[in-house]
Amino acid sequence: MDSGKDIQHYYHANASAWGGKFDFPIDVTLPVLAPASLPSVGGYLQAQHEGFRVDGLISIERAYSEVSGARNPEDGSFHTRVLSVIERVNIANVLFADRIALQLTTNHPPYGYAPMVSFDGTEFANLHAHACELVPELDLSAFRTDGYPAESWLYNPRLREFARNQSRELADGAASVAGKNIPFFDRLSKRHSGEGPNGDRAIADRGNIICTVVKKIEVVGSCADTTVVGNTVYVRDFGRIIFGELIVDGSSFNLTMLRLDLGSGTTGKGSGPQGSANGTNTGGG
Repeated sequence: MDSGKDIQHYYHANASAWGGKFDFPIDVTLPVLAPASLPSVGGYLQAQHEGFRVDGLISIERAYSEVSGARNPEDGSFHTRVLSVIERVNIANVLFADRIALQLTTNHPPYGYAPMVSFDGTEFANLHAHACELVPELDLSAFRTDGYPAESWLYNPRLREFARNQSRELADGAASVAGKNIPFFDRLSKRHSGEGPNGDRAIADRGNIICTVVKKIEVVGSCADTTVVGNTVYVRDFGRIIFGELIVDGSSFNLTMLRLDLGSGTTGKGSGPQGSANGTNTGGG
């Protein structure tokens, strides 16, 4: 059996736990917490930050990231793993979470290019907006395969239909809350109408598929100020929160667990944990 020693694999993995910028009540650019980037030859790297705080705006007790890449000696495949976590989070005394974890692994075949991918270990734990509990439900069905895909994920028909269905559901859901007079949802409905951002032409023009690993978000408790459509939550006098955004570019995966666009009393943007993974096989040493 060919050992595959002539195959050179270039690893790709990046992670960061949090970053962003506040514009009001103070103007401050937040440092990127626990960034980690894997060398192209593989290896392991871990980064950690504890006790991050900007008084009255954000606190994160612990943030950490890990990236690793190595070859499996048993079957010759190339394994890449990305982990990024934030714990005991408080944003503007409105959004709270005990833990938000991203885990992304890819496994490239010893010969061929398209990897298997897994998001197992990704989770939201004890997430609240004020007294409203937010329970995201993940949907990873489009990424489960019996073996290595035959083609790039960008051309995977099941993933394209998965993304188009999400666009249809977002358009319908945003239209259903039009009476609440929230301009963001009007824009969301227009952007995802028709085939939205995941029609074949739009994918070809951009070179990627835009979807989410969050199927829906259940709300429990005192939620009068909270409106949910798909993977998007709007909290009155706070802003919008987008969960589980995934960009698939060829066979590269870039996942953002939480993205904030804040308005009213506090304005600014933030995102994390965030991670990306891919890799490339080539012939020759």
